[in-house]
Amino acid sequence: MQSDLPLRTSAVWGKFGEVAVIPHRYGRVRGAAQRYDNTGRRYVWADHASERITEVYVDGQRTSGWVWRNAQDVTGHAVTMIELTTPTTGEVEAVGFGKVDATSGALLTNPGQIISDIMVNIAGRSAPDTTWLTFEASKLGIVCAGQIDDTITMQSAIGDVCESIGALYSPRGRTFARIYPGGLFDTYRALGTEAIYESGWTIGVDRVTSAETSRDRIVNAVTVRFDFRDDTASQTIELDCPDSIARFGRRERTIDARWIADANVANAVAARLLAWYSEPSWLYAADEVPHDIRTLSVVHWSGTTDLPAPNSAVVLASQYDPIDRESSIEFERLTETGAEIRLVRQGSTIEPQQLTQATVQTSGDQRRIKLVTSTGEPMANVTVVLDGTITRQSDAGGFVVFPLHATPTGIHTLTITDQGGNTTTMQLLIQ
Repeated sequence: MQSDLPLRTSAVWGKFGEVAVIPHRYGRVRGAAQRYDNTGRRYVWADHASERITEVYVDGQRTSGWVWRNAQDVTGHAVTMIELTTPTTGEVEAVGFGKVDATSGALLTNPGQIISDIMVNIAGRSAPDTTWLTFEASKLGIVCAGQIDDTITMQSAIGDVCESIGALYSPRGRTFARIYPGGLFDTYRALGTEAIYESGWTIGVDRVTSAETSRDRIVNAVTVRFDFRDDTASQTIELDCPDSIARFGRRERTIDARWIADANVANAVAARLLAWYSEPSWLYAADEVPHDIRTLSVVHWSGTTDLPAPNSAVVLASQYDPIDRESSIEFERLTETGAEIRLVRQGSTIEPQQLTQATVQTSGDQRRIKLVTSTGEPMANVTVVLDGTITRQSDAGGFVVFPLHATPTGIHTLTITDQGGNTTTMQLLIQ
């Protein structure tokens, strides 16, 4: 898993431009296309067939003179091709929906399916057991969007997907990958049933050799940077837990979620982390446990103890002795706090090095949205379009007002244009 993924480069078509990796793209993403030949009209957006292309840009300007199709290149390999009406030597970018399942034709957005595709169809490895991750992600509404457009190892690629969504993976684990923390319990709630603990090994408390807790693992403020373009996050969202901050001080974590493009998914990742880590957790070690207990397995324990007892816990590390047929394991006891989790701010890049942050206030039958830069300056006199329908101008304080009935809870799209003509589109999550 440490070797680089065998990605093709544009050198397979001949020398028509700078040699670069031909990307693999999943979900809805925006990215550069590679020049295909010397006509200046044909460009390849992905090294596979895609669901569709929706927008094309030449040197940053949107154009209508193009068509796209899934085709075969000169080597007979399936690619996503864009043909321009007018030749160009400029940079061509496109927004589209990427790779589809070869059997069903459905867009690949589930992280379990994406990891399987990376391992099987790119790396040529055997299929991993991502059944549990696929199930959890589906029930929790986790969808991914991202791309592999540079040299990277398979381990790093899978690690990026898992880190983005709040998951762990282990090649030695029976289930390969799963949502953590919070996946075990959130899954059952997502199913609309009472919490039913996953079946797993039961160990006696007499096997526990150490138990420790520490404030060092507390996280009570999370910033998720997501919707990456050219290795830069175009959106951010920040949540915190005020009660935990008051008790333990501010303990921050930033997540570069390269495989998230949706504000609702980014919010859920941050909320899960805060729900389980805003209070101290317990780490346990147990030795001479019968059976080959793998990393990411679920364990329960039996017996009487004064220690905080997990009803179930995910094994974080394990070592198996095949002679004695016993395992030494480490696992963590987490407690969902139920404390208030607060949406602090959201942001989007409007031009290089400038971040627009948004906060929402509800007053009567109106939503007042305040737009400020990363330095705290109000975004005055910018044009803001809500969900492509309602247009407003911000005031000197950076406030823009929309009616309550047009801004129900959920995700909304703001298109913001400043006085210099720079435009950005951001997702606004209203809770």
